[in-house]
Amino acid sequence: MDTAVRHAYRLMRKKEMSKSALQPEWLNSSMIRTCYGIPHSTLYELIKNDGFPKPVKIGRSSLWAKSAIDAWFANKASQVQ
Repeated sequence: MDTAVRHAYRLMRKKEMSKSALQPEWLNSSMIRTCYGIPHSTLYELIKNDGFPKPVKIGRSSLWAKSAIDAWFANKASQVQ
């Protein structure tokens, strides 16, 4: 393999790895509020009344699976259409 091709391949792999590292699988409430634009009180109201995924408690932290939140939003979007 050509040196330039190998170098380009390594750079591409490094970018893929760093991109996945920037997208966490678990989110805390402040990350949810920032990423999805949900106010704190609305987040807990959704959990209480609207079937929003419940958090997993790890120590004193509450964490949500990003995949569960994305699935919940997709389900809500499909109900609207």
